[in-house]
Amino acid sequence: MFCPECGKKNEEGVNFCEHCGAKIKEPKKIKAPKKDKKPLKKQTKILIGIISAVVIIIIAIFLIVSSKYDPKAIAEGYFLAVADKDADKLYQYMDVDNSDFTSKKVFKKVIETDDKVELLNYKVGEVQKSSDGLSATVPITYTLKGESSPETTSVHLVKGKQNKMLFFDNWQVSSDDSIITTDYQITTFKDSTVTLEGVKVDKKYLDKKASTENYDVYVLPTVFEADYEVTVTLKSGIKLQDEISISSYGSSNLTNLEVSDDTKKAIEEIAKATIESLYKSAMENKAFADIKKDYEYKGADLSSLEDSYDAFLNSISEEGLTNFTIKKVSVESADITDDGYIRVSVDAEYDYTVKRTFLGEERENTDNTEDTMYLTFDYSGDSYKLVDFYSLDTYFSIF
Repeated sequence: MFCPECGKKNEEGVNFCEHCGAKIKEPKKIKAPKKDKKPLKKQTKILIGIISAVVIIIIAIFLIVSSKYDPKAIAEGYFLAVADKDADKLYQYMDVDNSDFTSKKVFKKVIETDDKVELLNYKVGEVQKSSDGLSATVPITYTLKGESSPETTSVHLVKGKQNKMLFFDNWQVSSDDSIITTDYQITTFKDSTVTLEGVKVDKKYLDKKASTENYDVYVLPTVFEADYEVTVTLKSGIKLQDEISISSYGSSNLTNLEVSDDTKKAIEEIAKATIESLYKSAMENKAFADIKKDYEYKGADLSSLEDSYDAFLNSISEEGLTNFTIKKVSVESADITDDGYIRVSVDAEYDYTVKRTFLGEERENTDNTEDTMYLTFDYSGDSYKLVDFYSLDTYFSIF
């Protein structure tokens, strides 16, 4: 500062001039006039409050949703859904193309056959992402009820092309972990209709190169690994029903399925009448030409039936059989031949009476027994037609 008397410069803060001793007075600071502050309007205050609240809510929602789509959360949710066998949640987590046999409807049917597991505890490990950030692995350690030591499994995730809600990564369980097998092969009879859990196997899946004269081969692009109720309806109308297990370790041959219970029941009645009719004809010593008309139908090939009947007639004529009555017939097994015929094994219970000469003495005996007999039918015109048989003749004791 400068002295007002001598005009020489002095250090800041001194009261008297260092040169002339005159008293130095600090200049008065001029205060700027205060401006009157206008109060905020009530509407403005409300608007600011609303905007602040909305910002806080948006940030909270973003954080919550972000955690929901985190790969660790996805892996944990999938793991718990597997333990609970929750079909709805499992299907949402998996990277699955919605096709004929990987639809949610099919998935719910096949997953319900599995039993739930009881977890005592579990711990989700840290996410291990690939170097390109497109896949991730999440280890999960868990203990099941009744087990003394924990086990560890890994859930593999892949990042989808499209984000969730525009901002979040679309992590999904890899198809390797989602019980799906690809290019699964099914072999069945030519021109038959196949359904898995009620879903028809379309002709578009037919592999013409692998198919043969007697068999069709289908290749399913994607299908769940599970147990399926399968029905095969032959071109003749015969229905085969069974359960098959589809896995990544093989294919399914549907040519050895069980005949449906309804078909077996119908065949039991026909087999009973057929066996009695054949015995009656043989006991009356009728030639095949005499009974041929009873077995003829359009497109029939009765050459095997004729050979079997001739051999049967010769056998029965030597037994001295005077009575043969079927009491009960039960189908033990049934399968389909390469020609598309149905071959059945039946257990027949029957009464019989024989009269033969034994050591110069005429003897007669009435008894009952049971035997296994085999008959082969074609299905034509909504009815079963006999085309062959064997093991109908047996030894009838006179004692």
